[in-house]
Amino acid sequence: MSPAATVVDEPSVLLPPVTQRLWGWPAVVNFAAGGLGAGLYLAAALAAGFAASPALRIAAWLGPALVLAGFVAVATEAGRPLRGPRVLARARTSWMSRELWLGGAFVVLAAPEWTGLAGPGSRAAAALAAAALALAQGWILRHARGVGRLRPTGQNEVSMHGKCGPWIGSPGAHSSSSSV
Repeated sequence: MSPAATVVDEPSVLLPPVTQRLWGWPAVVNFAAGGLGAGLYLAAALAAGFAASPALRIAAWLGPALVLAGFVAVATEAGRPLRGPRVLARARTSWMSRELWLGGAFVVLAAPEWTGLAGPGSRAAAALAAAALALAQGWILRHARGVGRLRPTGQNEVSMHGKCGPWIGSPGAHSSSSSV
């Protein structure tokens, strides 16, 4: 047999793919702190009817602080930190980019509460950004390619449902077989 007719049964693989089984602690801190911060503000704003209240004032400080702490935690996990700013440019295709933009919007929209300049409209906008941030975090888990364990079980929908309440739909209502 000539060298050109040699059949290769298996292609050579320099670095075999390995499915990630667990999230690192910084990602877990990001999801926990981000969801808690967004949910805290959203719950306080809804409970106060978007009017000024002591609970909402505390949530306007603590919620964004938790979201920012989550972002700082996940930034420590970055393998190439100099590429970090590129995440801002990928909002069309990346849920992590959307999460960052929505988290930033939430922090900025909650800021008027710190100065006493907030009104019902600005509180509603901050609450909407908080809800969108919680949804984005749920969709990050839903579409995670590296953590296959989460996809078939419906865990992602439970996470979104737990963060955002019954208006999202029942857990498992979304197809877990969709491809990303």
